[in-house]
Amino acid sequence: MISGIVLAEQFIPEQDDCERMVRALNAARILDIVIVLGRQSEEARHSLTNWFTGKLVVNDQWEASPLQSIVKGFDTLDQTDLHGAIICPITQPHISQAFLVDLLQAFWKSHKRIVVPVLDGIRSLPVIFDAMLIEEMKTGAVPASIEDIISRHPDDVIEVPALIELTKESRQTRQC
Repeated sequence: MISGIVLAEQFIPEQDDCERMVRALNAARILDIVIVLGRQSEEARHSLTNWFTGKLVVNDQWEASPLQSIVKGFDTLDQTDLHGAIICPITQPHISQAFLVDLLQAFWKSHKRIVVPVLDGIRSLPVIFDAMLIEEMKTGAVPASIEDIISRHPDDVIEVPALIELTKESRQTRQC
């Protein structure tokens, strides 16, 4: 099973953006989802509990260690038969179910530990990490960035062409 981690720790997520992201994940059969909150978490929690039935977790140290949000989210997921997690920043709420399925198929078919979308030679998000890779992050020093994780495991990466899913704006703001 692949679960979803929605990173919304830097701001209060817009309800429409969050719902759109969760619906796309659900449509791709990603049903175990955690939303990681940070800044103004109580206000964000209140806006999400009206409709979100998944798990919410707060990373109080998101500014000091942004990747700690991935680890916190991973720890909150149901570990039964968990093979990996797709990391979705809330800054990309228009990712479609079809594109998420493309990423999932690449994960299952390639047997690689990291799946990353690429558009015009630029890596972006969402990214899928194998569960064992996230476990490694927990036992050692947390890497500085997603790109740092990817650069440490070059043979474990498969790049998936992103035809129209990633806007120029999202590539510039969330490159990995």
